[in-house]
Amino acid sequence: MVGDSMMRNVVGAVFLTSAAAAGFCSPYWVAWEDGWPEEQGWSRFYSQGMPAKRWLEDGALVIDSRESTHIYDYLARDMKGALDPDPGEMLIVQTRIKIHETFGLYDAGFGLFSDEAWAVGFQLDTANLYSAFEPGVRVSFTPGVFHSFELRSPDMRAYELYVDTELRLRGSFKHLVSRSFVSWGDGVQGAASLSRWDYFRVGVVVPEPSGPVMWMALVVFCVRRWLRRPARS
Repeated sequence: MVGDSMMRNVVGAVFLTSAAAAGFCSPYWVAWEDGWPEEQGWSRFYSQGMPAKRWLEDGALVIDSRESTHIYDYLARDMKGALDPDPGEMLIVQTRIKIHETFGLYDAGFGLFSDEAWAVGFQLDTANLYSAFEPGVRVSFTPGVFHSFELRSPDMRAYELYVDTELRLRGSFKHLVSRSFVSWGDGVQGAASLSRWDYFRVGVVVPEPSGPVMWMALVVFCVRRWLRRPARS
């Protein structure tokens, strides 16, 4: 068995090597990978007296609100005015989700509000992602399996959305009122769903101009997660 100190050394070495190879540093990076998010700096918000059923399974957070369409139950993080990228930086949001069932048009989703109240949000059913603030904008995907989503924005005005590493959407933020927070989970009251969340990550990186924006940044989290999880059959 590998000792804790050796694990930390392995993770640290991989991170330093990867960051050098990718050509960027990371001004900040916040990641929920497993365990209860509210024990890791996230705040939980849910419908009064009627939260969703939740459990942890194989490292994923399962949110089940099928008992009632009045239920909402989501996680949020106050970024305290330090969410946005500076010039030359890139905001990244990543998550991996499987939507098992949805009653209503959509229920689960994720989104963010910039430090200057520019917002982008996405809501999902079993086979589609809808842009919350861009009417009629929709991206379809294969139902019944996990899908990874990655949002990239250099300026909190325009964004690119990748689904399973493929660029599927270019869109725009909408100016609203709320500021500087990120949220994910079951955010709709009036629908119900069963969703499974594998991870949620948000951060700002400095990309290498001629190189990939992000892929090396994930190595440390993947290694850490592999070391922390029990072996599976």
